[in-house]
Amino acid sequence: MGTKCAGPICEVGRILKTQNLADAGRIRELDGWRGVSILLVLFHHALYFAFPMAAGRSTRVHHLIMYSGELGVRIFFVISGFVITRLLILEERKYGSISVRGFYVRRLFRILPVFYCYVLAVSIFSWLGWTPVTRFEQFSAALFFHDWQLYFQDWFLGHSWSLAVEEQFYIVFPLFWLLAPARWRPILLVGTLAAFLVWSVFFQFGIGDQFLSVTAIAGFSCIHVGALLAVFEPRVMKMAARVPGWLGIGILLVLFVHPVPHNRLAESLYGVAAPFALGLTLMCSVAGKGWLSAALTRPAIQGCGLVSYSAYLWQQLFLGAAGSYGNPGAGRAFHFLALLLPLVAGASFYWIERPCTRFGRRLAMRVSGRSPDKIAQGIAAS
Repeated sequence: MGTKCAGPICEVGRILKTQNLADAGRIRELDGWRGVSILLVLFHHALYFAFPMAAGRSTRVHHLIMYSGELGVRIFFVISGFVITRLLILEERKYGSISVRGFYVRRLFRILPVFYCYVLAVSIFSWLGWTPVTRFEQFSAALFFHDWQLYFQDWFLGHSWSLAVEEQFYIVFPLFWLLAPARWRPILLVGTLAAFLVWSVFFQFGIGDQFLSVTAIAGFSCIHVGALLAVFEPRVMKMAARVPGWLGIGILLVLFVHPVPHNRLAESLYGVAAPFALGLTLMCSVAGKGWLSAALTRPAIQGCGLVSYSAYLWQQLFLGAAGSYGNPGAGRAFHFLALLLPLVAGASFYWIERPCTRFGRRLAMRVSGRSPDKIAQGIAAS
């Protein structure tokens, strides 16, 4: 008799096999894009910081490595804005309003437990002299202030800037959705998007660069584009269905190559165009249901997407530059243990992220007084 497979990796496999039934409200192509995003981040951190010698001396290769992580995080942001807004629309359509309390409970248990476990681990390793971070950095990361220019970002908690952008969006957005009249929401979203895009241009010329980081401004722009895609989803899907998959991939490759001269004007134009180009590529894959959709829904890329949040958090321990660790021995050890990142991400998902998300879903249903359904399943999984 064969033994039954157990453990985090096997559990991820079982989830993928039953995903169509358990999460009927999910858009699986977006899970695939989450997988693409985390792979781009890992590619950037591994070859730009942890193992730069493996990249060789080609300036073209180094150019691709330099911008791949930025592209991956921007994809995350567009997905986040689209999914959260879409779920609010579905909830409001079903119940007539949204539950702000339920939203906050779901977000809290989806994001915070695994993140604070990571911060605790980094703090313990710092006390041991392996991953040096200051108390100030620990508190500013834990309170989601790392997207502000006022805070110095060390390596091990520096990637929390992206979580800070998302958390600040999550705090404000449901209140905006609840208080703004439905007919004014698209106009207000377009207005705030325009403000962030203009800010990103001014930033390149040294105007308004004392507050948010340029990456945070780009993040807010991408989230707004994702939100607008959800607001205009029927029209967007109809337009995107006419775009061939090869064109969507071509747009993504152009963004990946980053064919922009190193000057302020060119970078400004790229920063303005990139969120819209990413939105078009993502919607093209969802609406087309062709070979691009098939590639994104393959089990391997779906598995990467499923554990992408945990992987994004924990990879920072293993893929730092040699000089970022407390001593050379610690750096060599963590770099060697980078091979275990899939296991670490799977364990984090299985033992922390997934049970906390489930608990948050049940608690949100209780505080909002709403029964579980397919919309709730999609919300819990997002």
